[in-house]
Order: sequence, then structure tokens, then C-alpha cells
Amino acid sequence: MLGLARRALGFARGVVLWFTGNIRRLTAARITWLTYRVDAPLVKSLEDLRTFCNHNTIDDDGNLEFSYCTFSFVTKEHTVYCGRSLMRKLTLEIVNESLKPVADKDVYPEAPSHITRVTMTDSGFFIKGPALTFYDELGGSEKIAQSLLQEAEILEWIKRNPHPNLVRYHGCQVCRSRIVGLVLKRYPCTLEERMRNGGGDVDLELGFDGLKSGVMHLHSLGLAHNDIKASNIMIGVDNTWILIDMGSCRPFGEDLIMAGNPQWETSSQQHDEDALNELWAWLTDRKPANV
Repeated sequence: MLGLARRALGFARGVVLWFTGNIRRLTAARITWLTYRVDAPLVKSLEDLRTFCNHNTIDDDGNLEFSYCTFSFVTKEHTVYCGRSLMRKLTLEIVNESLKPVADKDVYPEAPSHITRVTMTDSGFFIKGPALTFYDELGGSEKIAQSLLQEAEILEWIKRNPHPNLVRYHGCQVCRSRIVGLVLKRYPCTLEERMRNGGGDVDLELGFDGLKSGVMHLHSLGLAHNDIKASNIMIGVDNTWILIDMGSCRPFGEDLIMAGNPQWETSSQQHDEDALNELWAWLTDRKPANV
């Protein structure tokens, strides 16, 4: 009887030792796997970057001189990473070493309860996220998040007061109780792209009259766009001109976080009128211009 008890005790000890050893090996393997996951590169192709921008200075001869570049990456979970580098030619290694996580509150505003929410999207939608191009300048101030919220509020206003020459807005993508994207209708091309390709069948007078009608509608709501230019005008499938990018659109007299002209500090109807005049001059003269 005593022998059986000793054999049973020895067997139990063996099981404990086997279990302990395997747990250690499994734990070590899990730690190794976790380390691999953490160290795995975020960006696998430079084409996956959300934004990329070269920052230049002007030398004594008036020539542009490369200073540094900034870039950003957004995961499928809407986590934002931003980075900068002094290297003109980027590699994946440089990008992944430079990217740092950005706090949600710095780029994504809290979603108000009245905001229209969109849960499903398809290829007919264009998702506009926060203005990460300006993170190097505005990072840490939460102004990028503020700007996204302001644009969402303006688009909600336009949604209640629509016009055929103003961008169609469906609602917001919300994640972690924050606005991570504005869901807009997707259009074929910009006016700038169409004109660079020769203009094709663009009816300048008809298109421009429609654009002016959309701008006047904004003004009737007490809003100025503050960034009218050819790259912010889309051409619809029926050749209708549609004004997009409401990131600088604010009620008359309000302060601007971003604008088409860095010298503009407050929203003004005059900004739009001047921009329309410059746009028409560019369209009719076919001269390169920053429109």
C-alpha cells in the first residue's frame, strides 16, 4: 500500500514538472510572438501613407531648398501615426522608425449626439479624414480635431439646406465615440484635372454659373467657403460643377483655423468673390495660376 502511494506521488510530481516546463516554454513562445507583433512594421508600402509633404526653405539665391519631410499613416482601426525625417529619399525602414502614435483627441473630435452617423460605406463614397498634412504645425493643439468637427457641423447644415452645386454629405464615421471620417459622395474628377487634360466638353459658362449659384447659396446661409479653387471643384457625371472641401467654410466673421490664403484670419464673403474672379480669369485665359 505504501509503495502504491509513493508511486502515485512520484507520478503527480512528474505531471507537475511536465506542466511547469511546458507552461514556461509556452510563455516564452507567447512573449516572442508578442514581441514580433509589436516590432512588425506598420507600413509595408510607401503608397500606404495617408499623407506625405516636403517642407522647403528659400536659400539666399531665392531657390527652394529641402528641409525635411512629414508623413502619416492610419490603421484599419483608425489609429493615427505621424512622423518626420530629414532624409529626402525615404525607405520603409526610415518611415517605420519615424512614425509615432498620435492621441485620438488630437485629431478626432468627440461625436456630438446630433451628428448623422454612417456605419456602412462603399465605392460610391469618399471618406475624408482629419487634415494630417498640418500635424507638424498644429499637432498637440487639438486644432485638427476642432477643424474636423467644424467641417462636420457645416456639412450637417448644408445637408439640411442642400444645393446641387455643393458637395453631397451622407454623415460621419464614428469610432471610439469620435468622428474619424466624413462620408461624402465620390465624383469622377476635379475641374483642375479636367482642364489639364484639355477641358474636353466642359461648358465654362454653364459650369461657372452653377458654381456661383452654389456659392451664393452658401452666402445666403451666412457662410463663406474661403478656399475656392479648381482643385476644390469636382465635375459630376452630368458635367455639373460641385464645390467641395468645407474645411475652411465658416460663418461670416468667425476665426479661421485653415484657409485658402494664409493671410486670411476671419471668414469673409469677399474671399469667395475674389476667388471666383481669379478662377474665371484662369479659365478664360488658360494661364497657370494657383487656383
